[in-house]
Amino acid sequence: MSNHDGSRRRLSCILELESILEDQNLTQDEIFERSVEILPLSMQYPEIACSRIVFEEDLFLSGNFVESRWKLQSDIQLGDTRSGSVEIFYNLEKPKRDEGPFLESERAILDSISTRLGNEIERRRKEESLRIYKCIIDSARESMSFIDKNYRYRALNNAFRIASGPAEEIVGETVRKVFGDDVFENVIKPHLDRCLTGEDVNYQDWFERPGFGERFIDVFYYPFMDQWGSVVGVVALAHDITESKKLEDERKHLLDQVELKNQELEQVIYAASHDLRSPMTNIQGFTNELSYSIDDLKEHLEGSDIDEGDRKRVLKILEEEMPQSMSYIKISISKMDMLLSGLLRLSRLGRAKMESVDLDMNELIRDVVRVLETRAKEKGAVIDVDHLPNCVGDRTQIDQVFSNIIENGLKYLDPSRPGKIHVTGRRETDRVVYCIEDNGIGIEEKDLKKIFHLFSRIDPQDSNGEGLGLTIVRKIIYRHKGEISVESTPGVGSIFYISLPIVNELEEGAY
Repeated sequence: MSNHDGSRRRLSCILELESILEDQNLTQDEIFERSVEILPLSMQYPEIACSRIVFEEDLFLSGNFVESRWKLQSDIQLGDTRSGSVEIFYNLEKPKRDEGPFLESERAILDSISTRLGNEIERRRKEESLRIYKCIIDSARESMSFIDKNYRYRALNNAFRIASGPAEEIVGETVRKVFGDDVFENVIKPHLDRCLTGEDVNYQDWFERPGFGERFIDVFYYPFMDQWGSVVGVVALAHDITESKKLEDERKHLLDQVELKNQELEQVIYAASHDLRSPMTNIQGFTNELSYSIDDLKEHLEGSDIDEGDRKRVLKILEEEMPQSMSYIKISISKMDMLLSGLLRLSRLGRAKMESVDLDMNELIRDVVRVLETRAKEKGAVIDVDHLPNCVGDRTQIDQVFSNIIENGLKYLDPSRPGKIHVTGRRETDRVVYCIEDNGIGIEEKDLKKIFHLFSRIDPQDSNGEGLGLTIVRKIIYRHKGEISVESTPGVGSIFYISLPIVNELEEGAY
């Protein structure tokens, strides 16, 4: 075969390969399947040549493929990675030349073919990656755009188009023109300039575009750098949080209203409890005056000349009926005084200064138990305390919480069995949960939600106390950003759960 025929055949092979690679309708496998059939034509002896393409996990063979020891191979590279090889085999050995069974020109052609295959596959994969990335970006709910150093939009995703208008109206335009001079200069540009220095930026603000209304947007800017590390633009992400902003503003307004109502209620409670003390003191004073007047009447009665029947009747009024009535008045005054004192403490608690410190709960509970030790012995009860994790809070108020609950536990023990109160604690992430468990009389399920209400008592028949202890306990716990709950079974006992922060979370304004 003449050199002219061989050159023409190799040229035809290369042109056919180019035609295959340029066909964008062919898949990767189809490219390899067609290429492996025409590769033998590029060789000096095509009639005894066969080929094989190995790519990643796949193998492609020419129809006449027979593996032999006469092999010419060239690697397929994707970037810097070897991903496969193109191989030519001769089925028969030809007379050896200075260059061996394969010519140097054939080696060059095979290297060129493997390089061309690698470049085309790499190009197609990059295009596929770009399509995937574009699909992901266009599927995102956040608006995305690219802004160059001249503050001009160069690209944007589908969410941006939906939120701000067609791409043809925005891509190529400046941010100033899209949002107006005032918004650009006073809101957007300062943040873009920061990002163009290489800084990640996040801010929130109100934006308005004609036809789209005013929206509250959470904006992120990320610097985009070229291959030399220079910032050439900004990738902008924007998320419309208008509804969340409105809900948050409404929530804040409602919380402010609640806080205002609480303050008003505390003022009413304070004024009522304070102002009622004056007439109550007057009632108590006049009751004492009545006692003195009764004694005077009894003395005058002894020296008077009245009918004996009338004398006995008057004496009965002075010695029995009126003292009994005044006794009821004094008892009522005492109860009223106790309730007013409780209301004053409750109202003052809302204004009391709170000093947040790290609390050694083992020491605090030891002090509480020491104070209640005599009461526990009188009840024949045992108070067990496990090792407790520490928390943060106002020591005086937290002492008041545990004192009240443990004292209630002693107060409502079941006399038919030995009393026991058990205090435990456990840590849960950034909280500590304390449990105070007793084996007392328990609480009916219908009363569980009411025990923290004003003037509520665990035992309605118990007239001792003002019924404000657990109300004050709950208020203290809430001021510490904590939680309190109770589980109870009548005849078995109750468990109070108190959750308190490990770090300082005291309410705003507590200081």
